[in-house]
Amino acid sequence: MSRKKAIIDQSKLDVTYLIINILFAIILVPYYLNFISIELYGFWLATSGVVILLEVFDLGINTLFIDKISRYYSNKDYNSLIDYLYSGILLFLILSLLINTIGFIISNYLDVFFKLEQYKLVIKECFRIAIFTASLKVLNNALVNYGSSVLRPRVFSYYKIISTTLSIIIVLILLKLNFKLYSLAFGYLFQQVLALCLNIVSSLYIIKKITGKFKGQIKISIIRFFIINSKYLFFGKLSDAAIKSSEPILIASSLGPKFSSIYILSKKACDIIYQIINVFTNSSFPSLISVNEANDSNTKNKLSLFQNTIYFASTICLSFYILLNNEFLLIWVGSEYMISKFSTILFALSTLLMILMQKSIILEFSDRKIERTSILLIFESIYRIILLYFLINFFGFNGGPISVILSAFTFLLIINYKSLIYKHLVPTFLIYLSSIIILYFDFSLNLFFLIPVKIILHLIIISSIFYLFDNYRKDLFTLLNYIKNDRI
Repeated sequence: MSRKKAIIDQSKLDVTYLIINILFAIILVPYYLNFISIELYGFWLATSGVVILLEVFDLGINTLFIDKISRYYSNKDYNSLIDYLYSGILLFLILSLLINTIGFIISNYLDVFFKLEQYKLVIKECFRIAIFTASLKVLNNALVNYGSSVLRPRVFSYYKIISTTLSIIIVLILLKLNFKLYSLAFGYLFQQVLALCLNIVSSLYIIKKITGKFKGQIKISIIRFFIINSKYLFFGKLSDAAIKSSEPILIASSLGPKFSSIYILSKKACDIIYQIINVFTNSSFPSLISVNEANDSNTKNKLSLFQNTIYFASTICLSFYILLNNEFLLIWVGSEYMISKFSTILFALSTLLMILMQKSIILEFSDRKIERTSILLIFESIYRIILLYFLINFFGFNGGPISVILSAFTFLLIINYKSLIYKHLVPTFLIYLSSIIILYFDFSLNLFFLIPVKIILHLIIISSIFYLFDNYRKDLFTLLNYIKNDRI
């Protein structure tokens, strides 16, 4: 399979997977709240932050794992490929057992961090199930990354879609049977168990097809290589996990579990945009490694063009987030979850900077600048956590996105200030300005008419901007023609 086809196939299927998750989340979260109190759901979200933190014990080895498998596959060194695969999988198995052990110990002290009161038992038991699920996810991620590294991502993406869909059905059945929060815990567990079984079978088939054999060696030297060379990645991933887990934990502890739920749900659309755009960014990682290994400047330029479209996609998606987020929240979960217009703009800006940050990380990693990037990530994470602690206490709800804006902007300035210099900055700014002006304009219309009026007005302005800025329009058409016609 060509690099471009691998990127596009994986991106399409991963977007499909995300859309399924998004649709079910939008439909089912209000449904969950009929069976689970908002306080209990808030504690579930907050303790999920602890689970995310424990997932860091894959030590960041996945990045090295992808790098090595991709390079050996590109160079057709299949003996080394299979040795690194088997040695890596053994290491991931050991790490998954470590996650289980540490998670079980932490589960006995959850009430030290949160005032669980009557929810102590159910949160403790569901947390333990979630920890076991996380340990299986580590193994699944390794197998999925193997498939992407050898440019065969399609079947693994199908399995994610199938297992997720079936797990949602399991959740709904268990909710109807009054399992309450246990429904979510067992549903996610089922998803990982099913996906792991399918991924193992497919991985063995691909190994046989590529190398013509199953035989390989588990080498202590390879395991030692992964551990020694992952030290910077480990601390970088630890920092990233600390950030992801600290937001709900700090908000729950400072403002209460209800505010934790409101915070997470109010930026849900932003998170969806971030995830979808990052599908394209992350899917290109194995191919970018192969491109750098081949040192093909023409192909690099084309992949760079593909990467740069992330800026355009972010602009369009986040401008509509600014425009329609509160209407979305009103329809989805009710007026009590609506946030201020200023908070909406802050969430959009913080998400844009996070998207650009992830793009820069992938480009730096694929160019073997892992150590420098990981060190910068560590300092960025420490900086952000400190900001989170002080700004949430000072600004309350808005302290979260403000801390992200400050830390991400600083990271981008240091790692590559050019990532903030965009040749289409003026039209991009005008698109955002359009959404902000429309957001603050009082239309005095009911919801049924308000949403289409906002959308149509914003689309007219975007079309006008495309008409006025020729280079902006031409670059977009160049990209579309490349995706449609070119081959890598």
